[in-house]
Amino acid sequence: MPKEPPLKLSAYIVRVDAGFAPNPFGPYCTLACCKPVVRRKAHRGDIIVGTGSAGYGLAGHLVFAMRVQETIPYKQYWRRSEFAYKIPSNQTRESVRGDNIWHKDSSGEWQVAPGALHDSKHKERDTSGECVLISTDFFYFGRDAIPIDQQFSGMLAKTQGHRNTTEAEAIERFWNWLTKGYAEKRRELESGKLGDPCDFDASGCKIQCDDIEEEDFEEERA
Repeated sequence: MPKEPPLKLSAYIVRVDAGFAPNPFGPYCTLACCKPVVRRKAHRGDIIVGTGSAGYGLAGHLVFAMRVQETIPYKQYWRRSEFAYKIPSNQTRESVRGDNIWHKDSSGEWQVAPGALHDSKHKERDTSGECVLISTDFFYFGRDAIPIDQQFSGMLAKTQGHRNTTEAEAIERFWNWLTKGYAEKRRELESGKLGDPCDFDASGCKIQCDDIEEEDFEEERA
């Protein structure tokens, strides 16, 4: 049997928090666009951590954390019925931020869903991530981002790109800290979405559309 990859925590700074990447709405938190290296290298059980940017005044604060339960290719994400609600529509503030946007036509060319917050200028970066990260085991705080305990500061990204931690004990200590503090609130709300995005209005959609992500290189491991 193939050897299981070691547990990994990948942390990065969420430059634009508009509810698109990650998309925390409904029962699933998904990361389908942006951060291609993180998505391409993630495995089931890994933890993805997004911290706030200085532009939002949230440096060192936790915007979201998700324990990856599935990694699936775009083809499956587009076709599976449970993710149909993440295909963008203009019905609600949540649905306009749908991240189920990339699919191939009969000739094998990438197409983007109408009304998506990413378009052809994002295609190469998004689709190079190869897969979508999916979780129901997540905590999304958005504009209510919480301060991260100082003991975990070495695990966080400080600049563009992302930082990996593979020390299993430290990763589980972080997850236990988070779960102990917020699992009860998650149960009360019956959702891992514990706050709204920082840019939860039309201007946030425009910012997401206009944003071209910087290089997603991997930082030195913590």
